Amino acid sequence: MKQKEIDEMEKEKIFSSGADMIYLAACALHGKTPDAELVSRMELETVYKQAARHYMQAVTYHAIEKFFKGADTCSQETNDLLARWKSDRVRAVRQTVAFELEREAVLAFFEQNNVRYLPLKGIILQNYYPAIGMRQMSDNDILYDPGFRKELRKFMLERGYEGKILDSSWPDTYVKGNLAFEMHHSLFTEMDDEKLFHDYYLNIEKKLLHDKGCGCRLSDEDFYIYCTTHAYKHFSGCGTGVRSLMDVYVYLAAMGDRLDFDYIKKELEGLGIREFDKAQRRLAELMFSPDCINLNQAELSDEDRALAEYYIDCGVYGNLNNLVINSLKRESDGGSVKASTKFKYYVERIFPKMEYYKLTFPLAYRYKILIPGAWIIRTLRGIFVKPVRIMKEFETVSKTK
Repeated sequence: MKQKEIDEMEKEKIFSSGADMIYLAACALHGKTPDAELVSRMELETVYKQAARHYMQAVTYHAIEKFFKGADTCSQETNDLLARWKSDRVRAVRQTVAFELEREAVLAFFEQNNVRYLPLKGIILQNYYPAIGMRQMSDNDILYDPGFRKELRKFMLERGYEGKILDSSWPDTYVKGNLAFEMHHSLFTEMDDEKLFHDYYLNIEKKLLHDKGCGCRLSDEDFYIYCTTHAYKHFSGCGTGVRSLMDVYVYLAAMGDRLDFDYIKKELEGLGIREFDKAQRRLAELMFSPDCINLNQAELSDEDRALAEYYIDCGVYGNLNNLVINSLKRESDGGSVKASTKFKYYVERIFPKMEYYKLTFPLAYRYKILIPGAWIIRTLRGIFVKPVRIMKEFETVSKTK
C-alpha cells in the first residue's frame, strides 16, 4: 500500500472518530440517548482518545453513560473504557469546583485592593452548559490592571503557584498542580497577526460594563465578538478544535434572539473576520443542533467537509503543521507557496522581527546590543531542547505547496 493511501486512511479515521465524538456531544447537550445502531458502529476507544484530544471527555461521557445505562452486559474491555471515561468526567467536575474556589480567592484579592478585573472565555461560557464540568477548562483567563502586577505575583506565589512572567503584552501564567491562571494585561499582543485585534481593544474600558465591586463584564454582543476574535487568532495560527465550535453553539442557543447581530456583523466586518464567523456559526449549527446529526452520515459541501476536517484534526491546542502552513499561505495571499516565500520564512525564523524580542527577550529589545546573544540562545534552545519540533517544521515547509 502506498504512503498516500495510508495517509488518506488515517485522515478518514480521524474524521470518522471526530464525527462520532461530535454526535455524542450533541446528544449530551440536548439530553438525548445516542442511537444504538450508531454507537454499535463506533470504535469507542478511538472516540474516547479523540475526545481527550479536544478536551471533551466530560460532555461525551454524559451521552455514553446515558446509552450504556440501558444496554446489556458489557465486555470487560468496554467496562474498563467506561471507567476511564467516567474518571475523566469526575475529574472535570472536581477541577471546575477547584477553579471556582481558587478564582473566588483571586477575585477577592482584587476586590480588597480595588483592582478592576474582567473574567474571560471559559469562565463565562461554562455557565451556559447544561451541567457542571461539561465545559472543561485547562486554565482560567482574567484581564486585570497590570499596574498591580507585582502585588498579584506575590499573592499567587504565596498561594503555592509557580509563575511564568513574560512581556506585559502576554499574560502571566500561574500554575499549581492541575490549576492554571492566565492573567492578561491586554486581550491581544502587538504581533503582526494580532495587531488589528490589539488596536481594536486598546481602549477596552469603553466597552466594559461594571458589575458589583471591581468586577467588569462585556455586553453579550461584545463578549461574542471577543470570543470570535480569539477563536480566529487560534484558527489562523496553530488551529483550534471542536470545543470552540461547541462554545459558539451553546452561547448562541442560550442568547436566542437577544443579540444585536447588526452591531456584531458591523464590528466583525471591520475586523476582517465576518466570513470566518459565518462559517463557524454554520458549522456549529450543523454539528450541535437538536437533530444530533452524525457527520459520517451527513451530506456535506466540500467547504464544510474541509472545515470540519480542519477543526477535528486540530485538537484543543492546534498543531505545528497548521501554524507553518497558515503562516506560509498568508505570505502567499492564499496562492501557491513559492520558494522565495519559504526562504523568507526561514530567515524570519532564524532572525525574527523586533516585536518578537519585545515579547520574549525584553532585555535584548531594550538594549539592542544584546540581540546577537538572543540569537545564540534561541539557536541552542532549538538544537538541544526542541530538535524534533524543528525538524518537523522544516519538513512541513518543504512539503507545503
